[in-house]
Amino acid sequence: MVYLEHSGSRFWRCAKTAPRTVITSYGKCGFTGRTIKKTDFKNRQEADDYVSSQEATKRNCGYIDANDPSIPPNKGGGKSSGSSSSSSSSSKKKASLKSHSAPDLEDQEEEMTVDSGLAEVDAALSSRVVVHETLHARLALVDHSKNSDKYYILQVLVDGKKKKIKKGGSASKTGLDYYLFTRWGRTGTGGQCNLEGPFVGGENHAEKGFSNLFKSKTGVEWAKAVRGAPPKTGKYEYLESVSKGDKDASWYYYLTLDPFGKADGWYEYDKNNADEVESLYLQYVASKHVARLSARFIHSTSSGYTYKVNLGDLTQTNTNSGKARPIKRTTTGKPPS
Repeated sequence: MVYLEHSGSRFWRCAKTAPRTVITSYGKCGFTGRTIKKTDFKNRQEADDYVSSQEATKRNCGYIDANDPSIPPNKGGGKSSGSSSSSSSSSKKKASLKSHSAPDLEDQEEEMTVDSGLAEVDAALSSRVVVHETLHARLALVDHSKNSDKYYILQVLVDGKKKKIKKGGSASKTGLDYYLFTRWGRTGTGGQCNLEGPFVGGENHAEKGFSNLFKSKTGVEWAKAVRGAPPKTGKYEYLESVSKGDKDASWYYYLTLDPFGKADGWYEYDKNNADEVESLYLQYVASKHVARLSARFIHSTSSGYTYKVNLGDLTQTNTNSGKARPIKRTTTGKPPS
C-alpha cells in the first residue's frame, strides 16, 4: 500500500486488495475523498506496474511519504512502500485546434493524461506537466432537439520544473507552478483550447479558477459534483470515468444503394471517426447505458456531415439527408459477417 501527501493538504492512497485489483483514494486531508476501483488488469504484474506508474506521477507532482491516518500507529503507520480572492495568472494563451484530432477519451479512469491539444499551445510545457490528482473533468452537452453535441475538458496542470522562488513572487512555496487548461468544441472536432497560468496564487488560485469554470458550465458546485448525475437543463453533464477499451475494436457501417456505385456491404470507418465512435461507446458503457447518452451527434471532418450515432440500436443517421445505416462494432479484426 502506498500513501502520500502534498503539503499536508491533499492525500493519495493506492493499494492492491487482490492480485488483479487496485483501489485508489484521493482528496483533501481530513476527508474521505474519492475512490476508484480498477479490476481489469490481465495479471498481477500489470497491476503492480499500474501502482508504480501512478506513484511516480504523484511524486513528480510534489507528493511525499506520510503516515496514513486510516492505519492505527501500532500497525506501523501508513508510510509509503517507496500526504474568495479572484484567480489571477501571469498569462493566457488561446488556440484553434481545427486541424487537430478530436480528444481521446479512452483509458482515462482518472483523466490523468495531459490533453494532446496542449502541445499546440506550448509544446515545452506539455512535455513536463502532469494533471492534478483531483482537479480534472470531462463534460458533455447533448441536445437532441438541435442535433447538437459538445464537449468541454478542464485540467489543472502541475509543472514540477524546479525554479528559484523570488521573494514576494509566486505563492507556490514548493517550486511547483499551476496552470488551467481547457478545451471545447463540437464532438468529433479538434475545437479550441485555452491555457492560463502560471497562477500567482499557486494551487489555491488554480483550484478557484477551475471550480468557478466548472460551475459555470454545469451549474453545480465542484465540491458537490457527482459523476454521471443527470445534467441541469441547458448545462453540461459531468461524465463518468471511461475504462480501457479493446485495442482490436473496429467500427463498420452497412452501405446500400451508394450513389457513387460502391457495392452493398460493410465498410470500415476511417480512423478518426472510428476513434470518436469508440470513445462515445465506452462512455455510454461507463454510464451504464443511460438513455440520454445513447444517441450522440458526431461532426465528421472528413465528410463535412453531422451524424446521429445511436449506440443503443446501432444505427447512424445523416442529419442532413436523413439516411440511416446499420453500424457494428467488432473485436475480431474482421468485418461483420
